[in-house]
Amino acid sequence: ITDIKTYYSDMPTLDEAHYLCAILNAPCVNTAIKAYQSQGLFGERDIGRTPFEACAIPPFDPQNPDHLELARLSKEAHEATLFIRTAEHIKGGIAGLRRLARDSAQAQIEAIDKIAERILDL
Repeated sequence: ITDIKTYYSDMPTLDEAHYLCAILNAPCVNTAIKAYQSQGLFGERDIGRTPFEACAIPPFDPQNPDHLELARLSKEAHEATLFIRTAEHIKGGIAGLRRLARDSAQAQIEAIDKIAERILDL
């Protein structure tokens, strides 16, 4: 289901897709874009293209060890959350699912954040 805006990018490789996924979900990027987001009843919202406008995200380089490590960590984080597919996990709503996913991939998120801070110079 598409609602209001949809952004799409076709990545040539799975590693590049996971690299970008890692960057876009890094806590340091979330912090960096706060000043550019609109405010709603529950705080910042409307992420849209803000990460690309507020952060100098370098293009994926398959020769860069940091880029490859981000891709690897993203794959691990995805695998760590695969179990969140059953009705018992949906009881907490979207917020509960997000919290469960973050908790399940916390080690990967922390490692991603350290690398993202370094390569984005945040």
